[in-house]
Amino acid sequence: MDACITRSGGGQEHIPPDGTRISDLIPVLEELTASIAHEVKQPLAAIVMNGEACPSWLDRAQPQIDKARASVAAIIRSARRSCEIIGQLRALSAKSDIPRVELNLKTFSMRSSL
Repeated sequence: MDACITRSGGGQEHIPPDGTRISDLIPVLEELTASIAHEVKQPLAAIVMNGEACPSWLDRAQPQIDKARASVAAIIRSARRSCEIIGQLRALSAKSDIPRVELNLKTFSMRSSL
């Protein structure tokens, strides 16, 4: 049998059989929210950074076309990454199967692409 308690606002809070309360999940939700915000913010910040760099490459006495193209390519990669993250979040919220990929952290580099 499901147990419910009445909150001060008049609503009811569901208490699962294991005794976990919604208020116990708040720290988990806060961490999840911070993690999602970080994952979404990273590619967006890269888009802004590369978008701001592109005119400076083009406005020079001798425009640096290759560098401007590299900035645009990085913008496209970052935008695609943002779309992937949002798609994964939607799949997670829809309880869809999320493809899992094994990662070797030794292959990651902390260097910027530009």
